[in-house]
Amino acid sequence: PKTALWKMLGLNHLFPKSKVFGRYHMTFLDPDEIAEVDAISGSFMMFRKNVYEELNVTQVVVAGWGWMFALPNYWFGFICLYFGLLETWAIGTAIKSIWGVHVHTNWKYDLYLLNHKNPLIRKTMYALCHIFTFPNQHHQHHSRSKNSARNMNNFLALFDWLFWKKLTIEFERPKVYGWRQTEREANSTLYRYLHRSISAN
Repeated sequence: PKTALWKMLGLNHLFPKSKVFGRYHMTFLDPDEIAEVDAISGSFMMFRKNVYEELNVTQVVVAGWGWMFALPNYWFGFICLYFGLLETWAIGTAIKSIWGVHVHTNWKYDLYLLNHKNPLIRKTMYALCHIFTFPNQHHQHHSRSKNSARNMNNFLALFDWLFWKKLTIEFERPKVYGWRQTEREANSTLYRYLHRSISAN
């Protein structure tokens, strides 16, 4: 959430060489040097077949989809700017950004409501989870589980539910976070952080 906050406040543009404020676009890195990054964005990427075979579902989806056309915030922005609706774009982007930071928090109000003893509250929250993405839904997206390739949108769950069939609603937090590649990596912190199965040749 902090990385997204620095970007929303524009601090990444003011301090592009800062390892704290420039983390969103990794602008403190030398573009001509090889470095580890959290995620690769772009619509085209080439790598060896054996690397592809080691990737899990989430990584393949992230690498393969054309996000410019798939995510609603992009086409919402394009439409607003094309028609000169700058204020609508600014307000919509601010709401989406604040909601995006909110779903990355460790707040558990959604779990409380999903597990509430009152069935009306429970069912209402369950219905709302089909429209908006809440923190636990996005936590599932970042989990090492069968749900890691689900809940791809961090604002409108409608897209995951109706268009991509990727919506999942769980009633507890994930046990482990991050991308899983092997059972050994999932069960050993040392192996997970020190072993590199994708060798750089």
